[in-house]
Amino acid sequence: MKKFCSALLLVAILCTSAFALSDKEYGALLRNSTEFYEADQELNQVWNELKDELSARQFARVKKDQSEWIKNGRDSYAKRMMRKEGYSKAEAYTAATRVRARYLREKYLDY
Repeated sequence: MKKFCSALLLVAILCTSAFALSDKEYGALLRNSTEFYEADQELNQVWNELKDELSARQFARVKKDQSEWIKNGRDSYAKRMMRKEGYSKAEAYTAATRVRARYLREKYLDY
């Protein structure tokens, strides 16, 4: 049983990390999808606003949260959209990026 659980965990880790968006794929999405590029620019704009509005301590916490989102949440959301909604990779990552920008605005910027 212990070997089975270990094997199952290893498969889950490999499947998750194999799906993660690489820097090369990210760059390709930026170049090849106008919608993803615009969503990325929107998220960057939110980051600029957060930098201006939050204290250094608050901003550091949000940055840490963003790193976790990039490592875990973004890819999970995109994978779910591709599987359940039939989105392309570009559509899924565009949606994930827009959802994240909206979340940050609503939580930290009150709009």
